[in-house]
Amino acid sequence: MDILEKIAGRVDAGEVIYIEKTSKSVSFKGWKIRGSESTQERGWAVRVIKDGRIGVSATTDENAIDDMIENAIQSAKYGEELALEFPGKADSYPSPDIYDSRLTGVGIPDLADFGRELMAVLEKYRAECDSEIDVGATSVRFKLANTSGFEGEYKKTSFSLSADLMRVKGNDIYMAWDFFVSPKYPAEKSEPISKISGRIDEIMRHADNIVSLSSGQIPVIFSPYGAFVLLMPLNMGLNGENIYTKTSPIYDKLGEKLFDEKLTITDDGTLDGRVSSAPFDDEGVPKRKLPLVENGVLKNFLFDLATAKKAGYQTNGCAQRSLFSSPSPSTSNVIVAAGDTPLEDIIADIKEGLVVESVLGLGQGNILSGAFSNPVATGFKIENGKIVGRVKNVAIAGNIYENLKQITAISKEQKWIYGSYLVPYIRLDNVSVVSK
Repeated sequence: MDILEKIAGRVDAGEVIYIEKTSKSVSFKGWKIRGSESTQERGWAVRVIKDGRIGVSATTDENAIDDMIENAIQSAKYGEELALEFPGKADSYPSPDIYDSRLTGVGIPDLADFGRELMAVLEKYRAECDSEIDVGATSVRFKLANTSGFEGEYKKTSFSLSADLMRVKGNDIYMAWDFFVSPKYPAEKSEPISKISGRIDEIMRHADNIVSLSSGQIPVIFSPYGAFVLLMPLNMGLNGENIYTKTSPIYDKLGEKLFDEKLTITDDGTLDGRVSSAPFDDEGVPKRKLPLVENGVLKNFLFDLATAKKAGYQTNGCAQRSLFSSPSPSTSNVIVAAGDTPLEDIIADIKEGLVVESVLGLGQGNILSGAFSNPVATGFKIENGKIVGRVKNVAIAGNIYENLKQITAISKEQKWIYGSYLVPYIRLDNVSVVSK
């Protein structure tokens, strides 16, 4: 990169990124098309180290690159003092299949067709529900070079389709939704449409059957979507920013058995066909399969260069950044290992229990401690081994660092959620349930 040549003689070390992004989207609201958008953006960012301090700057103006370089060098005078070592070129990188040239040529009319067909499938709910449908296609080109010799580039694409239905009857608000994302353009429209409509049908099947639920420590099954209640606090606990500041409750627990041996979680940025995969992270470190929890034992944290340096570890390919933000640790594709018990069998012996599909206020409160306390947005009652209806005015509470020490069962079935989490059903019998 020419920019790298311009900064090389003026700083101790430096890196340059270039991001080029094209996005197209169509949205539907109230059972009709609401609008469409097509955007193109590109930009450059530099991070330099001068006299042991870090300076950063970015621009989307090709004519302002010299100013960007000067701003980065000047900001280093007042930047954080941290002697980062940028990675050199590795011998090899993974090459996940994350690009589909068909998505670069997809037009607004093509995307609108997906939305119309999904809306037609969901038409049966029109009389009682409001709807919101979004469909989009994105293409990204990412380049990175640094003064340590690394130079790399990759392209990735994504196709997304989502639907959200909301039914209001008196003071009862009921929602059903799902989301599909892939780096590949669907070979058949039916693939994402049937996935989304199938889940919505399953949730809407219980819309009018409201049943009561007991309070106490009754069996709770977290669906793949519901399991995010457990995964979000754990993600924060593993994040390198909370490790070096020692605000994570597990910052000093590496190598210890913290959870039930049934629990194994891996972060894998090398998978084909996943939008969160890449050859290398946003600092040039090769992506890899990274065990986080293995049979209940804490194996790794999530680090970028800066947090690893501060915490006394090595970075492990978890850096993520945008054009105008500095790198920070993040997951790629999170895989919660499946168990060996079918969901039907996990439910079969439950006299009274709860299936959690989603909660309200996810991420609120002191979740870094592992605590969760949330009203259930969508949940179903289990009675004598069968789902018999949905519940209202129910809340759950617990702490993942206590609850996950005893996992009753993990299902054989897994589902991809939010495009980058592969999660089974998880049964816990030690969660507090409060029903009004």
